[in-house]
Formats: sequence, C-alpha cells, structure tokens
Amino acid sequence: MSEAEPSQIKEEQDEQLMLKEEIDSFTVTSKPFSCEICGKGFSQKVNLNVHMRTHTGEKPYLCKTCGKRFSDQSGFKRHMTIHTGERPYICKTCNKAFRYSVHLMVHMRTHTDERPYFCKTCGRTFSDPSTLRKHTMTHTGERSYSCQTCGKCFSDNSNLLRHMRTHTGEKPYSCEICSKSFSQSSNLMQHIRTHTGERPYPCGICDKSFSSRSHLVRHMQVHSADRPYQCQTCGKGYGCSSHFRRHMMSHTGERPFACTTCGFRFMRSSNLKRHMRNHSEDRPHFCKTCGKTFSLRSALSKHMLIHTRARPHACNTCGKRFMKTFHLRRHLKTHVAPKHLLEGTNQ
Repeated sequence: MSEAEPSQIKEEQDEQLMLKEEIDSFTVTSKPFSCEICGKGFSQKVNLNVHMRTHTGEKPYLCKTCGKRFSDQSGFKRHMTIHTGERPYICKTCNKAFRYSVHLMVHMRTHTDERPYFCKTCGRTFSDPSTLRKHTMTHTGERSYSCQTCGKCFSDNSNLLRHMRTHTGEKPYSCEICSKSFSQSSNLMQHIRTHTGERPYPCGICDKSFSSRSHLVRHMQVHSADRPYQCQTCGKGYGCSSHFRRHMMSHTGERPFACTTCGFRFMRSSNLKRHMRNHSEDRPHFCKTCGKTFSLRSALSKHMLIHTRARPHACNTCGKRFMKTFHLRRHLKTHVAPKHLLEGTNQ
C-alpha cells in the first residue's frame, strides 16, 4: 500500500494539471469575441456590442420621464425604478425595501454587524466599500469631483450629482400620491411621511416622535441645559438658533412670510404653507379607513376619532369623556351653578 501512494499522488497531480489546462482552454475559447480597441474578451457578441458603447459613447436607451440616456438596458431598468419608486428587494428581518440587490446585501450587515472593510490609516471598519472610500478622503482631504458651473469640489461623485441639481433644477423623484417632485430621494421619503403620518424617529426622553432625523436632533436641544442663544429683551434662552430667531419675531412683530395670493403674512414658513392650501386643492393628508382627504394633519387627527371612537378630552370634575374640546367646554358649564342662584346665595 505504501508503494502505491506516490503513484496515486502523481495520478492526482496529473489529473489536476489536465483539469487546469482544460479550464484554461475553456476560458480562452469561451470568450471568442474581443474588443478591437482594448482587447477585452466576451463570451457573447451582444456583450461585446454593449461594451463597445463605452468607447463610442453611444447611449440608445432613453428615459422618457427625465431625458437621461443609458448605454445598456440593465442600467436603464435600474434608473427607471427611481421614477416608479419600485423597491423589489425586501429585508426578511425588518421588511425594509431596496431598489438594488447590492443595497439589500449591504443593509443586511446592519443586522449581522459584519464590517469587512477597514481603514488602513485609523483601523475603523465599515460595512461597504463606498463608505470606506468616503472615509479615506477624510485623511487625504481629497476632493476630486468638481462642479463645472461654480467650481465647488466634492469627495465623491454622488454628492456632485446631487449638487448639480441645484443648477439644473432637475427633480427626478416624484410622489405617487400628489405628484410633487424632489431633487433627492431622501427628501421624497420624508415628504411621503406627510401622507402616511409615519414618524420613525422617537425622542427617548419625552416620547415625542418626528418624521426626520434632523427634526429629532433639533428637538433634543429642548431637553439640553445648554442654551447659548439668549434674548437680550426678555432673557429667555434657546438651544437652537432657528428657535431663537423665531422668538425674536415675537418682540419685533416681524412676519417675513407673505401669501402671494391674499397678502396675509406669517411668522413661520410652515404656517404659510398650511395657509396656501386654502387657496389650492392640495389635500395631502388622507384617511386610510375611508379615503377622505384633508389639508392639515390636525384635521385628519380629529377625523380619525370618528373611526377609533376615542374620547381624549376628560372632565376633571366627573370624569366624563368627549371627542372634541368644544363638547367638553359645553359640558363644563353643567358643573357651574346658574348666575341667579349664586346671587341668591350671596343675599
């Protein structure tokens, strides 16, 4: 048996060598279509034809929505999901949906805590290579993507593309409910929450929740003792500069936001936006139960009480509950003695 072992090993080595030669031969012959410009090989002629467009600049696939062109059908299909809002790749853990499979794959690492990409400078780890590349530029200070219009530089191409929309006015992300369009997908997602009422960012201190992370961050300053913005008129302090500026208007009487239709002026832009709906048919808040639409979220909240039969307003005297504050105020009068009886008691 011991004498047979070397010959057996030799046969295995020969077999592996033959297999390698066969694979190499197949690899060479399996890519018979070569690019005459750069020499790259392809297994199918159609793939070669698509590749040739990288040299010729040909982009035969046109998006009829925004006019953008693409050299291959797969890139065109990926782009179209921006307009349709289609997100076919679903996370089985949290049900979050994604436009591309690679984004789902990266997202899954938030559940597994896998961070396979690390920075050679500081050792910090990342779940995807693009985030690592952006991080690396914080060490090098590199900003290789520049705007041809204003000269502003960016560390990655995606930020440059977003910036370019400030010049072109392009708004490729549209709301399927009200057709309002946005320059960034994140702004569209935040806008959709005005229709759904979703507030995924909760405050851990007071249970208040918000539709965006930035609103939560601004709100957290309410709980902070740090109030660097002091009013010189009344001494009141604020942790947020925007809140401080708004407060100052209460002293100056300034109302910088004017309605272009009726001239009515407002202290806050949000109040002006709500007011403008009086002049338009914009009713972005809809009831999921009966489909009725409302111009204000507060009006939708009051309407929902009809379906839920909730009675949030309680009488402190007898405990009776009411659906509306108006009904509670009317009820409170039943606990107050009539005026003529009070006058008789005083005599």
